Amino acid sequence: MIKYLFLFILFVSFCLPTNTSFYIELPGIQLKYSELGFLLLPILNLLCKGENQQVANLKSFNINIAVLLSIVLINEFVIKYVVFSQSPSDAFKSIRIGLPLFSSFILLKTGFNIDIKLVWKTLCMAVLVSISLSFISVFFPLPIFTKLENEDVLLYSGGRIMNSNAAFGFIGLYFSFNKKGEWFNSGKFYNSVYLLSIISLLATFNRTYLALFVLATIYLVVSNNLLKMTPKIIFLSLVIIIIFSTIYNSFEIVRLQIDRRILSILISDQSIYESAISNNREFIYDGIRDKLAQFHWVIGLPYDMPIFIRPAMFGLDATNMKTTDTSFVNIILRFGIIPLFLIIKSYIILFRRDIGGIFRFLFLIFLLACWNIDCLLQHNSVFFLVLVFFMTNNKDYLFSKLNIK
Repeated sequence: MIKYLFLFILFVSFCLPTNTSFYIELPGIQLKYSELGFLLLPILNLLCKGENQQVANLKSFNINIAVLLSIVLINEFVIKYVVFSQSPSDAFKSIRIGLPLFSSFILLKTGFNIDIKLVWKTLCMAVLVSISLSFISVFFPLPIFTKLENEDVLLYSGGRIMNSNAAFGFIGLYFSFNKKGEWFNSGKFYNSVYLLSIISLLATFNRTYLALFVLATIYLVVSNNLLKMTPKIIFLSLVIIIIFSTIYNSFEIVRLQIDRRILSILISDQSIYESAISNNREFIYDGIRDKLAQFHWVIGLPYDMPIFIRPAMFGLDATNMKTTDTSFVNIILRFGIIPLFLIIKSYIILFRRDIGGIFRFLFLIFLLACWNIDCLLQHNSVFFLVLVFFMTNNKDYLFSKLNIK
């Protein structure tokens, strides 16, 4: 029974196009569905212990995570209370910022006690539903965006297809070239999910992810047999070109988005710096420099102190921002230097111990992206990273590759 509850919570946590679609009202706090999932999954996983336990032999990682969690809890509930008079509720809110990372690392530390094949299939089903809802909402208004009401979703997003699982497209890209025939990469269902995840990634029109998508594709083509890959490359290219040509010609807001964010750079109307940084992010960097200069890198900021203030723009009022788009900045300014060191060390341990190959590929992609997208702390991409590591490095999988019973 607990196993199916785990799978249900997993599906609900990832099946919506955005992580801010619905909230659960609790005293003094609005908890996102995804946050509730990250809170419950490690607990439900422990309750299933002994049913179908699969572990990865990561003793050094396990010790590192135990120390990390202990320091974060002491720091938020004790040290910041003494230094900043931070309340317990603010301590919890601060920990919420890193919940995807903490929850995912705990799951990897304890090992999955539920068949990893069921976990992966459930996640893929959730990703498929979230992508489908993202595209359906473009044509038919759906009651899944609490901030939109009856507003056009494309108009609200500026022509970008919103999806919190967009980073899954890098997994789809990797599996389009590698690991064919494995249980997690065979059959029409998985192939469909991976193809749609690639399209969803591109449809976000995120310049960082688009640039990394090109680099990743070049790497995968070069690292594989080019002649063998040619039919697949042609097929993927044709599908992507046809879909985006249709979208580009059908929706003016999308056309404006592509012209402004992508074509303007390609035809040298403006540089990447002018498009992405100048008059756009300088106030963020000013806020970061100020907080670092004030030695807030030692134990991190109290929750009620923002990292920077976003000035009034686009009809919105000035806003106190608790986080930035850079993972390592968020870690050091919210939790301090020691947790930053331990988190970096944890990722290095996984990188060195990875045998399957896909974790290293994804981690390098997200490491480059995390300076402009918080994909190594707050986003669903952290869970994707951990799950693919476990999936291709647990003892059952490795023994099966060696034909060991």
